[in-house]
Amino acid sequence: YYSGDYRHREFPCGELNRRRSVNLSRDFNDVNDTQLVAARRLGIQPQPNRESLDALKGKLVHLKETRFYKLDPMTQSVPYLVPDAADFLTALGERWQEYHGTNSRFIITSCTRTDADVKKLKQVNVNATKDSAHRYGTTFDITWSRYDRRGKTHDGKLKADLARALYDLRAAGYCYVKYEYKQACFHVTVRPL
Repeated sequence: YYSGDYRHREFPCGELNRRRSVNLSRDFNDVNDTQLVAARRLGIQPQPNRESLDALKGKLVHLKETRFYKLDPMTQSVPYLVPDAADFLTALGERWQEYHGTNSRFIITSCTRTDADVKKLKQVNVNATKDSAHRYGTTFDITWSRYDRRGKTHDGKLKADLARALYDLRAAGYCYVKYEYKQACFHVTVRPL
């Protein structure tokens, strides 16, 4: 699903640190303005509607569910990302499974939004902003309150391990993360290298 000349991006991030305790509010507080700078450098031009977004299919990856993540039904966005962001999701999934050691999957609740999607979302979500990083194909939301859980691992452990994996990738300089309490998600923007 990538263009023929695209080479997959690697995301090395060092040793696992099972002892690290991540402070979600402090460690994942990358504001929208910071995320927008990265999104504009790495991403696509924002599109007015889904029809114009479809015209960019060669520059975007249409996400499919994998052994690492499940896709929620998306009404205010579409499961498209730029290739670097799609590769990041795979690296995040691998890192997360190294921590928790099961084959559970995290759930992606939102990806790329058009201007029309943002306008609709603003009517029901007070956190929605007109200049959303989601408009660039570099940003996605992962719920921290639900998982496609297999086995006996409890949701609190899965959340802690997902936070550790995000922390590792963020500390390595690959992404920005905002912990959203009211929306129950990690808002993630992949950074250009």
